[in-house]
Amino acid sequence: MQKQVLINEILNLPLDDRILIIKQTIDSIKIDVSMNKINTREAAELLLDEYHNNKELTAFTAIDSEDFYDTI
Repeated sequence: MQKQVLINEILNLPLDDRILIIKQTIDSIKIDVSMNKINTREAAELLLDEYHNNKELTAFTAIDSEDFYDTI
């Protein structure tokens, strides 16, 4: 279904039904965002050993103590 058709159909619904659709849509977005955070965390945990030991990934940590100044 095209977006505009869907929006028009929703706009024709009673207020209670529109509110229910909004709540369910927000809940589904929260689940998607939560799952993305979990997947990102799992990926980071899987690569944790690489982050700590692979010199190519940690080369720039040698300059971590230096101050950073943005020159705009």
